[in-house]
Amino acid sequence: MLEIIRYHEDTTEGNDCLIKDCIVWMKCHGKYIVMNIRKYVGWCDNGMDFRCRKEFDNSFDACDYYWDMVNNRHKY
Repeated sequence: MLEIIRYHEDTTEGNDCLIKDCIVWMKCHGKYIVMNIRKYVGWCDNGMDFRCRKEFDNSFDACDYYWDMVNNRHKY
């Protein structure tokens, strides 16, 4: 079973494109997963870019990683 716990959407302007990020915290098969799904809109649009996926055994570590990714998106 898949459960979406929280997600955050954000956009940033690139050189000649718009960068859209969707940061997702979910639970699947007993694991907590946090990942960033990026989409470039404009001349460099090659579909979705699945970035920085990380798995956790507990929700506390996943929560810390999720908020770090939301607040420091440039690192990911």
